[in-house]
Amino acid sequence: MIESPQRRTAAVIAAFNPDDDLLSNAESIGKQVDEIIVVDDCSTSPASESILDQLAATGVKILRLSSNSGIAAALNFGIEELESTTRPDFVLTFDQDSLPVPGLRRKGACDARPRDR
Repeated sequence: MIESPQRRTAAVIAAFNPDDDLLSNAESIGKQVDEIIVVDDCSTSPASESILDQLAATGVKILRLSSNSGIAAALNFGIEELESTTRPDFVLTFDQDSLPVPGLRRKGACDARPRDR
């Protein structure tokens, strides 16, 4: 993940029964943000645990919902965690199969004035 001393950007990824694509997607997202949280929406797939463990080993924070609540609830849970901990200036939200536009930060998508703290 990149280091940005001026404005911090975090990503929240909602996941349910993720496959290996989540590993490469999170790696791509991590190149453009300072922090990633993956919220597991109560996955039932046996492979999910291994994938989430691999992500955690790379520094991705994993949060788990106790019941399947849907993408909006998963994203909101991750945003609430960020608000109560690191309070980044910007939060990007993704589904497990989403990728950011290449060069998102260079293109100024996160150059808006950050909120007052």
